Amino acid sequence: MPAIFHRKDNSLVELIPTYPNSMPMSGKYVVDYPDFFKVEAINGSATTVSQVETQVVNVLKEKFVAFDHFISNSLLNDADFTDNFDTDTSKTVSVLDSNFFPVNANNLQFTFKNSFKKGNVPNTVSVLGRFPRKNHIEGSTITSNISASGNNCIITKDIDIASSTVDNLGRNDFFLYFRSALQSYVKDRSLSDTEKNTQSPETANRTGYMSYTNTQYDSSNRLRCFISSDNGNTYREIENLKVFTFNGRVDTIKLAWVNYTDADLTLLSYTLMY
Repeated sequence: MPAIFHRKDNSLVELIPTYPNSMPMSGKYVVDYPDFFKVEAINGSATTVSQVETQVVNVLKEKFVAFDHFISNSLLNDADFTDNFDTDTSKTVSVLDSNFFPVNANNLQFTFKNSFKKGNVPNTVSVLGRFPRKNHIEGSTITSNISASGNNCIITKDIDIASSTVDNLGRNDFFLYFRSALQSYVKDRSLSDTEKNTQSPETANRTGYMSYTNTQYDSSNRLRCFISSDNGNTYREIENLKVFTFNGRVDTIKLAWVNYTDADLTLLSYTLMY
């Protein structure tokens, strides 16, 4: 379920109970949380992002009472990513360091490093699709292949479990919520003023819109998450909203989100519970 905000002024647009199959998102962004959570617009359109996030954390604690500790990240800005993920470009994660997002020079929404792209605004942390990547055109066919080479990932920095607990001990049960999306772009079929040779043209480029798709938990074309307790030497998959149990207590973990598709997938948010 998302809370949808305007990018221009961060005003609330609407709260919806769950994601449709395709959701128009031009000029908007989402603060993401699980489906059917009871979150209210407590101040109408002036409801702030922080007010929504506070409600989400409270509902998480009410619903998942078996867990005492919650780490949430809505990835709303660049620091939300760089403070929590490994961004060392010297590592041989991928060979995509010199790639650039195909937009005009005035649109500096994304910068590229390793196997991801990120921006300074919400909903811009994406794991790159494997080469050759598919264009983000709505309705285009993307494929998922676990065995293909070149599948990209993002990996968190060490998450110190023991130091965050009251007893200073590790935990063996972990519960994770996360959501990914495919951002699809479609250009308007109508001609711009320049293309129509209009006198005193006001538009030089065709307009278009963006939508979010593949947001469902069971989507075959989604990010998948893996967990490690041995400094990233081995990983095992941790499924969305399902308890993952280690054989014993672990003090430190890492999480890795892997993109097995040939299209860039955006990580909208995640919450780790233990």
